[in-house]
Amino acid sequence: MMARKTAALADSMLAVGRGEMSERRLWAGMGQTLLHLGTFAAVVLLAIVAGMLPAWGWGWTEGATHELPNGWAWGLGFSLCLWLLSLLRNQGPYSEWAQLLHHLVLDQPYLGRALLAHDHRFRRQPCPAPEARFLVVSGLARAGTTVLTQQLERSGPFASLSYANMPFLLAPNLWARLYRPRSGGKTERSHGDNITHDWRSVEALEEYFFKVMLRDSYIAADSLRIHPLPEDIHDQYLAYQTLVRKDAHQLYLAKNNNLILRYASLRKQNPVFRAVFLFREPLSHAASLLTQHQRFCEAQRENPFTQTYMDWLGHHEFGLNHKPFALPTASPSHQAHPAQLDYWLDVWISYYTYLLEVIDQKDLLVDYEDLALNPLATIKAIGDHWGIPLKLPKEIEPYPPIRRRTSSASEEQMQRAEALFKRLQARKAMVT
Repeated sequence: MMARKTAALADSMLAVGRGEMSERRLWAGMGQTLLHLGTFAAVVLLAIVAGMLPAWGWGWTEGATHELPNGWAWGLGFSLCLWLLSLLRNQGPYSEWAQLLHHLVLDQPYLGRALLAHDHRFRRQPCPAPEARFLVVSGLARAGTTVLTQQLERSGPFASLSYANMPFLLAPNLWARLYRPRSGGKTERSHGDNITHDWRSVEALEEYFFKVMLRDSYIAADSLRIHPLPEDIHDQYLAYQTLVRKDAHQLYLAKNNNLILRYASLRKQNPVFRAVFLFREPLSHAASLLTQHQRFCEAQRENPFTQTYMDWLGHHEFGLNHKPFALPTASPSHQAHPAQLDYWLDVWISYYTYLLEVIDQKDLLVDYEDLALNPLATIKAIGDHWGIPLKLPKEIEPYPPIRRRTSSASEEQMQRAEALFKRLQARKAMVT
């Protein structure tokens, strides 16, 4: 794909800071990059010229004197041009142009750090002071974190990253000066779970900050590892939030399912930040994870850019790029495969066992069924817990949660999961 090839150009040019890159390799990378960009530009130019040919040809022939208007020929040429350019598109919602831009920006951590350092210059007003009392919504994937984050963002004084910030996640103010997306109506997201989104929908996008600043040090070949968050990175994290917040009245809100990996370290440095962790009935949760794993494996085989996109954003919850959390509570002897339900049940047990060991008493546990059946009261309970003023709608339509009734898991495994589920329910936020 031209976008992937052209990414080599930016990678070579912007990775100058890598000590191991020789001058010869740098010039070679620049040459390849320029070559692919030149090829891309040539294809576009060819499409434009081809689009003009019908009009030129009509003028050069005796048909120019006939009644057929010259504008018709230009219209035919324009359609031909668009058709040729459409050949540059890959399968999926991202055109070759969009994929190229994503490669040039998200694949370059050095560029990201540079943009982050200068993005404050593009704000229309000064950045607000850093605020340590931000709110993070987290949990094992498929626990309802997206729904809760979107509902909180609509109801409170929150500022969050959204799809409109893509792909310049570390330069939200610069990108806002250059790009103002128009919503074309909401569409169902790729999970196939009836959750709709558009360019302004908030999503789990802040993990890119940690990937860039920690240089992917916590991402192993087969897992995601618990890691400390250095003090200077914590301070930069708070400064990054000020780039997203419009003023001092807004609180930073994020959805981040990888919070568990740095939660203990972050809590030691910052005793006042707020976290909501969602949980779900174990069998239903494991079945949902398995379904999504199968769905994303198929999608990523059909369109490799989907996997690349998920890798950039640090999303390894399921799919061909799945990497489980390497938690001390993980079962060392279990050999189940991600294509099996009991694998995901083990993932569930490991995650929530560890969570109960490290979670602070100030933080909230929210039951997925409470959110589904009584969303308004759930959101109100969160606001009341921390004294966050919320402008709640009169009602939020509930949705019935789906519970799995049968399982191929062992009896011992199910007993462990059910006992852990009862502990979570005993600790959860009370919704009335």
